[in-house]
Amino acid sequence: IIAHDLKSPLGTISGFSEYINQMPLATECSDLKKYTTLIYSAANNALALLEDLLEWARLQQGAIPYNPQPLLLKELTRSSLLPLSNNAANKEIMLVNNVLENITVICDVNMIGTLIRNLINNAIKFTPSGGVVKIESLLSDEEVVVSVSDNGIGIDPDSFKSLFCTENSFSTKGTNNEAGTGLGLVLCKEFAERHGGRIWAQSTLGEGSTFYFSLPAKSGNQE
Repeated sequence: IIAHDLKSPLGTISGFSEYINQMPLATECSDLKKYTTLIYSAANNALALLEDLLEWARLQQGAIPYNPQPLLLKELTRSSLLPLSNNAANKEIMLVNNVLENITVICDVNMIGTLIRNLINNAIKFTPSGGVVKIESLLSDEEVVVSVSDNGIGIDPDSFKSLFCTENSFSTKGTNNEAGTGLGLVLCKEFAERHGGRIWAQSTLGEGSTFYFSLPAKSGNQE
């Protein structure tokens, strides 16, 4: 209830600060543009946190519909990548979709779409300009493993221990000082486990990270 009540004023702050930032006066006054940009960024970060909190709370209460159905994985990853293409382009990061054709998974499109977007968004966030983010798949008899890899800054060992934990969730600034909420990976874990799957990661500091999650495979898939 509190999160819903906070969304409206924060949305207003975000919208008006963006409007002011685009006015000719802001272009002429560097200080005004600087501060309205900071206000816009802070409001958007708070809104993102509220969205993650609401999503997590709904999940805990069983208020998120779970409607698994057969879906082509390639189409799901393609549609999940599309909203993030501008973020990647702004950082000159190449998004590569190497998911195999004709793999069908059994999943809820909204949950797994959110999971994929979270992992891709994190990869973009922690990859410097000129980097590459790849999404790939591996098919076995009973499950499909999807991976999202980057050649970014990696995760330090202490922070790595806290991945996917609600008790010790953390948020680290991205390579362009992008902020995070610390709840994104927690949601990813919840969504993967809701499907009877799992999620895990590998990372080398200074070289990049790869996040994996598994989904039940529909029989009859072909590589």
